[in-house]
Amino acid sequence: MIKKYNYLELNNWYKDQNFLKNKLNQITLKNGLTFSQFSVLLCITEAEISTPTDITNELHTSRSSISRTIRGLQQRELVAKIYGTDNDQRKIILQVTKKGSEVLDKTKKDLNQFSF
Repeated sequence: MIKKYNYLELNNWYKDQNFLKNKLNQITLKNGLTFSQFSVLLCITEAEISTPTDITNELHTSRSSISRTIRGLQQRELVAKIYGTDNDQRKIILQVTKKGSEVLDKTKKDLNQFSF
């Protein structure tokens, strides 16, 4: 049996989701971050997810998208890449820098002002 969708309802959900995404980006951009960059910083600091692969899985996005996001964070010196561990020299661990922590904290304060 094929499930039938209420396409108008689905379209309304999509519009609401886009509105929220745009609003969140407006707020995070005040601190020079996209909401995607903010999400990556949160993964590293609060969810303690520190590898690009794990962040990709957590945020349900593509590896190329996460790579671009991480590269942007690195260029602004908000994250640092640590290469290799004792067990695997190919493994990359991400750490939020002091500057990254400061931007993250300021962005969280700005987001706390946002009401849904």
